[in-house]
Formats: sequence, C-alpha cells, structure tokens
Amino acid sequence: MTNKLSQTSMVPLILPSDKPLVKKSVRYKIDDIVVFYKLGQLIAHRIIYISPSKKYYITKGDNKNKDDGKIYKTQILGKIEAIERNRQKIKLSHLYLAQSSVYLEELKKINKALVGNKIDYIVLKGLPLHIHFNHAPPQRIYYDADLLINKENLEKTTKILKKLGFRKIQPKLYGKKVKNASQVSFLKGTKPFYTTIDLHLEPAIGFTKLRKINQLLPPTEPFQIHLFKKIKYVLVNETEYPILEIETTIVLLLLHFFHHNFQGAHRALLIDSLIRKQKVDWSKLIKIICKFQFQNQVYLGLLVLKRYYKTPVPYNKISLNLGQKLLSCILIRFISPFSSGGKNKERIKRFAFVLLLSSQPLTQKIKILRHKKTRSYFLPTIKSFFSRS
Repeated sequence: MTNKLSQTSMVPLILPSDKPLVKKSVRYKIDDIVVFYKLGQLIAHRIIYISPSKKYYITKGDNKNKDDGKIYKTQILGKIEAIERNRQKIKLSHLYLAQSSVYLEELKKINKALVGNKIDYIVLKGLPLHIHFNHAPPQRIYYDADLLINKENLEKTTKILKKLGFRKIQPKLYGKKVKNASQVSFLKGTKPFYTTIDLHLEPAIGFTKLRKINQLLPPTEPFQIHLFKKIKYVLVNETEYPILEIETTIVLLLLHFFHHNFQGAHRALLIDSLIRKQKVDWSKLIKIICKFQFQNQVYLGLLVLKRYYKTPVPYNKISLNLGQKLLSCILIRFISPFSSGGKNKERIKRFAFVLLLSSQPLTQKIKILRHKKTRSYFLPTIKSFFSRS
C-alpha cells in the first residue's frame, strides 16, 4: 500500500512539492479536500457531492476529468486545511481568499473601463455572483469569469483588456484559427493564480466555434435582447456589477449546464443553491423558458437536479411533447454530473445532445449533418476519438 499522494490532480491549488497537513474530522462538507484510501492508494481530492442519505461522498481532483466514485467515511483519514510550502504553513482558506481578492481587483478595473467607455455588459457567472448570493468568498478555485457583451463592442473591449494587461487567446479548432467564434478568452498572469476572462458575444448554448450546428437550437438573438433588459446592479467589494434577475439567471445557468453536457457538480450545485435560497417566481421562470423555446434544453437539466440533488423543481409544468419527455427519461439514466471525458468525447456528446434535443424537423437535422462544415468538424473528431480509444 503506497502512502504517496496524487501528484498533479490538485494543481494549481496544491503543488507536487507541497506537504499537505491533514486534520482528523467527524464532519465533511462540499469543497472539503479529504485524504482517503482507495485501491491501495492514498488520495487527496475535493468533495464535490454528498448523497442525500449522507451515506457516501463523491470526490474529484481539481485537475482531473473523472471522479473517484463513491467514497465512504470509513475510507477517509481526514481533511486538508493547510499545506506546507517552502517551509511555510499556508491555510487553503488564505489561498482561496488571495485568489478572490486578485480576481475582484481585476474585475474592478475591467468594470471601470467598460463603464467609462459606455460599453454595456453582464456578469453571467463568476465571483461577483458567488459572493452576492453566498455573502462570502468561495472555498474553491474559480477558473474564469464570464462576461456578455454585444458583438459590435468586441474590438473596443479587446483593446481595453489588452491595455489592462490581458492576452487574447486565439480560438482554435484542430490547430486552425476560428473566425467568428462566439466566445473569446483573455488571460493575465496574476499571482497566485492566473486570471481568465471569457468574453461571450452571445449566450453559450450549443457550440461556440462551429456555430453552423447551432441552427438546430432556438435562436439566441431574441434571448440576448431580453438579457440586457433584465440587468440589475449588485454591490460587491465596493463595485457595482451588472447581473441578471434571479429567474433569468437560473434559465441562463440551466442553458449553460446543457452547453456542458449536464456535467460539472459545481454548476448543478449553484443552480440548486439559488433555487433553494432565493425567492423564485416559477411561473415567470417557466414563461421565459417557453417564450424563447428552451423547453427541450432545460427539461433534462431539471431532471438531473431532481435525481441527484432532490432540488424542488416543478419540471412537470414545462410543456413538452411525449416523445421528448420519453427521450429525456431515457437519457437521464446515462448522465452523471460528476465526470467528463476528453475534448473529443465531449464534442461528440454535445453534438448528440444538440441533435437529440432539437425541435427542428428531421429534414433540417439531416441537412445540418450533411453540411460541409459539420462533416469537416466531426470526421476528424470521431477519427481522433477512436484512435485514442
């Protein structure tokens, strides 16, 4: 039996050279990093899920796609609250707070520059939302902040971010530059962790690079107009940020959950938390879903929340034809929000969900499948996936 902890699965929070300091505990919660034995190996990973019965936990490394399966309390030796780095003891809570402080400082600069240049934008997700709704900094690493702007402001916003020290990451697909991508990322080498800004030109529902396939989805233009009409301002760290009203926020997060193939426990947990803790007008929320024809994309996400988190969602009030309801009930059996695969696998899954949950007629689906851009995208993806397998 080895006593060596996994070396890179918790990077960038815990580095290979760090010495984790383990403390025994009788209670564990979401986001605790616990040390446990499994298959003769000593592992330190984050708790991402606690079963409703409290009988088992599910853990995953921050730097891993696959979860560890069910972990029972008898397997856990304790939790990591601090590490020893360069002969200094550092509490993990201090690292989380340091990252939050740096991120908020960068967002404050961005907000000031965008407001000063009269560029409308919305914080779709990220630290301002977390702190506003939870009234405390997160106890995990935040990897990015999502901002929505209108396409005509892209060039001006890019110049602002570059002036603030951010570097544009050119969207690529199979090593080739992608024109007209609906998402552009910017990176800044801040310490102790990088700061990443994802700039969205439209709500991310389907594909951000191969947008031809998005013709199978409801149009996003009317929804984007709606989003900019539903802005409210919240004060976080002495800065006012534009976010969305709660009903629109939940709809957007459900669509984002669909965009990520209903994967990511932190995504599901955020939606569950908002539904439980905020006063939600469900008739208003369902009206938004129906108005923009997002029933097919949202329904399955609500089923995932109900199955794994017992989230009190009135999913039966969403009007859906019998075929789509039956399909969703079948698909839910194959969905786990805890693990994801490699890029190629996720691309194939995303396309499958877009295709299966599209309300477009079969002729339109076949037309999209046969289109040159679709074939040029998926043939290399499928080939690469099976060659790796």
